[in-house]
Amino acid sequence: MDLNHISVMTTTYNGMPFLQEAVASVLAQTAVTLQYIVVDDGSTDGTAVYLQSLTDPRLTVLQPGRVGRANALNLAVQAATAPFIANLDADDVMLPGRLAAQANFLGQNPDVGLVGSAVEWRTADGRQETRTFLPDDARLRQRLFTGYPFVHSAVMYRRAAIEQAGGFDPTLPCALDYDLCCRIALHTRLANLPQPLVLRRVHGGNFFMQQISPGQYVRALWHIKWNYWLARGRPFTLLPRLIATTIVSGVRKWRS
Repeated sequence: MDLNHISVMTTTYNGMPFLQEAVASVLAQTAVTLQYIVVDDGSTDGTAVYLQSLTDPRLTVLQPGRVGRANALNLAVQAATAPFIANLDADDVMLPGRLAAQANFLGQNPDVGLVGSAVEWRTADGRQETRTFLPDDARLRQRLFTGYPFVHSAVMYRRAAIEQAGGFDPTLPCALDYDLCCRIALHTRLANLPQPLVLRRVHGGNFFMQQISPGQYVRALWHIKWNYWLARGRPFTLLPRLIATTIVSGVRKWRS
């Protein structure tokens, strides 16, 4: 098994113009053997024309029509040939050395099935800051009771961990990454690297901002947290925090 062989997946629905910078940042990665899978989820904004213009042999473009984000992600996982699969959302940017750093970590830590990293966080008004996340498995799996301690664009999965967990759930309207992470945590360890490896954009055009209502968000979060709570042995002392954090998240979404 070639641990320097990495598959990267990007799913996009009307991701222009940010998609171009995202793609360029992946194809510029060095010190790895790259397979890059881009799934165009029925875009109508020129994405298809742009993707068809690319000739890099490392790039695979899938155009299944409008299938939804979970199905698009699952199609990318099915097309992946590498032992490690990294995600990058269409409006974010990989920083240099991201793939090599995470692949090296997973190669040295075979009991870890998912590794994220710190990120450079840029808001719509141009403000930027470095955000770090809990690094160690014990605190990460505890944090999953109340929230998602990763940024999906900065996550690299062990492909076997995705397959063991059953892939992304197409019945959920959002928080697909949180849900999958909770199921992966039942079988393998988790980690975050301290260095920022991705530039994360937060803007009014994000899928979360545009497409998801507060009600959908609260129902999805409760489903994920409840199932994780049940699977981890029903720790009753944590149940009030599950309820409180779900309500708070819904209020924040409603205000956004």
